[in-house]
Amino acid sequence: MKVLFQFLLLLLLATAACQSPPVSHRLQHFEIIELDDPDLADTALLAYIQPYRDALNEAMNEVLVYSEERLTSTKPESPLTSLVADMVLEQGLAFIHEASLPTHPAIALINSRGLRSPLPQGKVLRRHAFEIMPFENLLTAVLLDGRQTIALFDHIYSENGDGLAGATCDFTPDGTRNIRINGKALQTNEYYWIFTSNYLAEGGDGYSMLSEADTIISSNYAIRDIIIEKLQAYASANKKVPHQFSTRIKDLR
Repeated sequence: MKVLFQFLLLLLLATAACQSPPVSHRLQHFEIIELDDPDLADTALLAYIQPYRDALNEAMNEVLVYSEERLTSTKPESPLTSLVADMVLEQGLAFIHEASLPTHPAIALINSRGLRSPLPQGKVLRRHAFEIMPFENLLTAVLLDGRQTIALFDHIYSENGDGLAGATCDFTPDGTRNIRINGKALQTNEYYWIFTSNYLAEGGDGYSMLSEADTIISSNYAIRDIIIEKLQAYASANKKVPHQFSTRIKDLR
């Protein structure tokens, strides 16, 4: 009986993980190996993949930075969601500038459930970034008017919070109040850039107001790569990962 092996993921990660950002880790190549003898198949397959496994382990075990605290993702906000939102906001502003797009007040939105693993205390490895963000989500810029932005914050309230940067609000028994963007009260006659993932921009997690916007611009920046690049930047500057953040969502319920 023939044994069929499909060797996909190792080739993908081994070739993509060592490239410079922005990189979106997608399938580059695959091969199908057919062998009649199962014992021979095991030996041949192991020999075939060993160089890729070694390269993958070396890349995934690269130390990006050191963290003094373990950061987790919780609602309504948390150190990890605030950290990633800050990273996305910084990269989003750079993207708008590079693309010569109109300047408007801007915020970043990260869905807490999209961060699937904590950032560990101590050595932060490249593999940890893949565990935190296992999806191929791309940084996306969405332009909302003031009323759509109010709807956005109403949905954040219904979700019991999500990661924010560049904005603050209060959760009260009557809903979201005191919304401020870049330190100023939200205006219904203003437009706002929302930097988020393509998943949310397409209406994921119930954020339908994002998918209904007239202006949605996707970048080539994978959010995972943004995380990796920003963590490496901390190390290059001899800094550890921030673990204390200003309050973005004040829960008064």
